[in-house]
Amino acid sequence: MPVRIDIKSTSSSVYDFLASKTLNIFLSLATAVYGILLVIWAAASPPDIVYRIGTSLPFKLVFVFFSVNNLLCLIRQFPLSLKACQREEAASIEKTEKGRHSISKEQLISVSDQSGLDAKEVMLKIASFLRRSGYRVGIGEVQGSGETLFASRGRYASLATLVFHISLFAVAGGILLGALYSTRGSIVMAEGERFTGKQSEYTTFYPKDRYNKRVSAFSFKVDDVQPRFWGRRLLFTDLYADLSYPRAGADKTVRVRLNSPWLVKAGTYVSIVNIGYAPRYEIRDSRNQVIEDGFVKLVTFPPGTADSFKTSLGDLKVAMKVYPDHRVDEKVLTTASMNLKDPAYDVVVSSGKKKVFSGHLLPGESGPLGQGFSLSFPDIRYWGEFRVINNLGLPWLWAGFLIASIVVAWRLLFYRRGISIALGKKGRLLVKSKFDYFQDLNEVLLSLKLEKLLGIELERKSKDEPVAGGSTRSDLFPGSDT
Repeated sequence: MPVRIDIKSTSSSVYDFLASKTLNIFLSLATAVYGILLVIWAAASPPDIVYRIGTSLPFKLVFVFFSVNNLLCLIRQFPLSLKACQREEAASIEKTEKGRHSISKEQLISVSDQSGLDAKEVMLKIASFLRRSGYRVGIGEVQGSGETLFASRGRYASLATLVFHISLFAVAGGILLGALYSTRGSIVMAEGERFTGKQSEYTTFYPKDRYNKRVSAFSFKVDDVQPRFWGRRLLFTDLYADLSYPRAGADKTVRVRLNSPWLVKAGTYVSIVNIGYAPRYEIRDSRNQVIEDGFVKLVTFPPGTADSFKTSLGDLKVAMKVYPDHRVDEKVLTTASMNLKDPAYDVVVSSGKKKVFSGHLLPGESGPLGQGFSLSFPDIRYWGEFRVINNLGLPWLWAGFLIASIVVAWRLLFYRRGISIALGKKGRLLVKSKFDYFQDLNEVLLSLKLEKLLGIELERKSKDEPVAGGSTRSDLFPGSDT
């Protein structure tokens, strides 16, 4: 027996699934988790690995499903949100006259025999109070119920849902722009050096084929690099660099910190991520003339770490350790702190397998290299490793997250509130209410405010208790699903 497939029903089920809020929440969380993992991987992995992960098939599938689901949610939500923005008092009157809702005949609130006031006067007094509280108030005749007061607040709250879904497109667009056009590079610059934007000045740059005029269209000079440590511990309390850059014909200064980057332009950030020592060496000849000098950026941090460099004098190789605040303990160099206060160097110079010099040097002291040559380290500076991120998607991401946060707060704080009060028989006022959130709490607060306003004690019934006509106190203002 052939299996018959109801195409219409199947298509409807697929559409309902793809446009469901549950799927939207799941894909939003999946995208957020993926993004957080990418940040973690970016901090601990080479750029090429991060790039391959960020452009892998699972990421693309999540992105496609997220975009399709968000679009369908927006299409489904649009007419509902517009309908929910109607004046609620007018809509409620129309629904009541068509018999879709009926006002309770229960004697919920009695005012005439407790306050001595006419019920209509009380209704006008309540209307005035609700207007002062920010409600839109309308009073009209409803067939079968008489004069009825309708009040509402948060008329446009449902629009927050539309804006929220639109903001998710900004987030998705930011992710797409970042995946297609972002670059990431590192620059190692010592104090006093200038970066001019050339690709050759980067120690790492990825992807290499994305280097363009936008990436290279800035320059800066490193004026100062300063770390701050917690006592003798290898723990930063602060790490910053002062950079100067040309702007409008003059040099301006900006300070970048470990977690406070410099926003060069939209989508381009520069931050300092690491430091090291850059001692200046001098080689002099027998006439005490400098024949070779320069700053060398060594990876000798933390103190006691060895690094080396080669000179142009023969095949001399200089291996050294830097102790920034040196102390000598039984002829062994140590450091009293991590701060660059009183440096000393443990130096070993070799030519091939032959050791030419080995010993401790202070700034200004020299070590013999043979044949009248000598080596000294008259100065030392910090170098900083600067990370340059160029990502056109970042402004869109930040804008999307900011707008989403605002509209979520809008939706939760300025939600729709609806109240109806009808004149019943024997001077009774029949009250109903509908709130998008916190229904029980808002009903209690409303009752307390009315009691204080009228100076009487109100009789409150359970919101789910059925009343005449098959409705409840809270169903006159049907809430949207926004």
